[in-house]
Amino acid sequence: MLKEVLFQNWMPTDGAEETERSCPEKLFFLSEAFIRKYCAVAGLPAERLELVLGKAASFDADEDIRPLAWHLYRNFCKVKAREFHPFPEFIHPLGYDTGILYLLLLLALIPELEARAEKEHFPLRYAHAAATRIGTFPVYYAQAFPERFGIRSRSMHFMLHFKDSPMFRIGRFDFVLEQAGERSPLVYARGGEVKIFCCKGWLLDRDGDRLAPDTAPEKIARVTRFSDDGAFVCGTEADIRTGLALPGETRLDAREWKRVAAPGDWVLHFHIPAGGGMSPEICRASFAEALTFFAAQYPDQPVKLIFSISWIFNHAWLDYIPNSNMAALIRSSALFPSAHAANAGLFFVFGREDADYAGYPRTNSLERAVLDCIADGRPLRAPGAVILPLPGEKQGFSTERKPL
Repeated sequence: MLKEVLFQNWMPTDGAEETERSCPEKLFFLSEAFIRKYCAVAGLPAERLELVLGKAASFDADEDIRPLAWHLYRNFCKVKAREFHPFPEFIHPLGYDTGILYLLLLLALIPELEARAEKEHFPLRYAHAAATRIGTFPVYYAQAFPERFGIRSRSMHFMLHFKDSPMFRIGRFDFVLEQAGERSPLVYARGGEVKIFCCKGWLLDRDGDRLAPDTAPEKIARVTRFSDDGAFVCGTEADIRTGLALPGETRLDAREWKRVAAPGDWVLHFHIPAGGGMSPEICRASFAEALTFFAAQYPDQPVKLIFSISWIFNHAWLDYIPNSNMAALIRSSALFPSAHAANAGLFFVFGREDADYAGYPRTNSLERAVLDCIADGRPLRAPGAVILPLPGEKQGFSTERKPL
């Protein structure tokens, strides 16, 4: 029966026989005690608990659904992020209840996060902080399917990074330790001044925004240049206020300007979970705690830079919602070009990405800002952002960008 269900839903049938042989009579992640404990850890709404408990009990009692749940558990919680094959939005015969099964699978991932904390000797609170991301996902399900509760398939994959990569939820943000590569820029500083250069070989459009590497040649306006011979630094500079590349090239005296970060250096790439509470004070505390945590946890990998790539850093928001926390975060950052989809941010704001903008809600200032931006013909961009001041500076994190 399991193979038949998988086949009907265009899902791989690999391992189905082993699933059926190993499937317990009762699944731990469908038990009432487990769900009550981890719904609270994930920050899911208490008023939905009885609904989840009821559906879980029905899944566990169904001789066809229980093996399916076990199979999905084995192919989600027990695989690495790079090995995960996304599940379909709906699984026949579950229908809308698919979203609740996916929610239960995400709860089943929390013990894996706890096990990582024990293995790597970091406080359990960071594992539980990562799990709170789960509590933000049902909003996307409700946006797509009003009056329904659950989690969409597309929300699941990101959580696997907390299980098997150096990613942690610290304060307001998710941070991952990585080596700077083609996504992050080159950063130089002189006293309180900062200059950001595009890496060599980035493709740009006529506005100075970055294009994807596979962009058709006719859409490419120019290719970035960069060199540092020890005497002079020369290359394509980013306008840190807009995140667009400046025309021409900038030349700096390398004796005056110190290289802060370049490809190969260790950097913190941060992601911004959904939800409010992104005040400047909370942001500053998150960045400061992250630097302290990673210095202690990874002492041989010193962090040179904190950066992000997100629709949240579109400088258009300074015009549409100038007094918002998002605008304050933009003003505390130095922006640079980054390749992005043309509809960057739509899903995260509205839970959909179609172009029927007349049907989009305008219930809050952010929704209105996005729709006004589209109506005004301005692009939905997702630039990169370097957080200022840089790691190692003593004055703490500002809420305003330093003037050049």
